[in-house]
Amino acid sequence: MFLFTKSTLKQSEDLRVKCQITDEEGNVYEVLRINQYESRFQSMSVMIRDKQADKIYIFSKGAP
Repeated sequence: MFLFTKSTLKQSEDLRVKCQITDEEGNVYEVLRINQYESRFQSMSVMIRDKQADKIYIFSKGAP
């Protein structure tokens, strides 16, 4: 997926950030938190920060 989108994934030096994703346009996204799949909630989520827009997004998947 990263090769197709020409994005890079690297470990962050900041301990509060899990990893950084940089797309081909130079936009940087930081993965702040990963909530692993939990069967009792039947869902998982990821918290991402868009550094350029200074916004935080939460992506969630599941169906209880």
